[in-house]
Amino acid sequence: MKILLVVVLFMAASHGQQLTQTHPQTAPSMGRAFDASVVTLRAAIAADAISTEMALSRPGVYEANPMQRNRYVRIGSHAALAVALPMIEKRVFRNHPKLAAVLNFGLAAGFAVISGSNVQLARFK
Repeated sequence: MKILLVVVLFMAASHGQQLTQTHPQTAPSMGRAFDASVVTLRAAIAADAISTEMALSRPGVYEANPMQRNRYVRIGSHAALAVALPMIEKRVFRNHPKLAAVLNFGLAAGFAVISGSNVQLARFK
């Protein structure tokens, strides 16, 4: 559980640094909608990571994805997603910030559904 807390704090700190750093060579912010979508996406990824660990702590529950069965790989992949997705989107959707925001909200909804499924497994198995 301590590792998950560190991951969540790392994601929050990296997002805060991303918003506060200003360099004359970097592109301006893509707007409040995109920034809100990044926060929502990172929260959903963190919820998925935490709920996955909660579900896997129950006897009889296992990770269906063979590549995600190692705990450190799972945590690392969640952290990498939380950091890499917004960075990639800023480059790819530079001229379409609303499309990037919609994509983030859609991905966040997907992670929220997965988190809900994990919580159900953790509570009712």
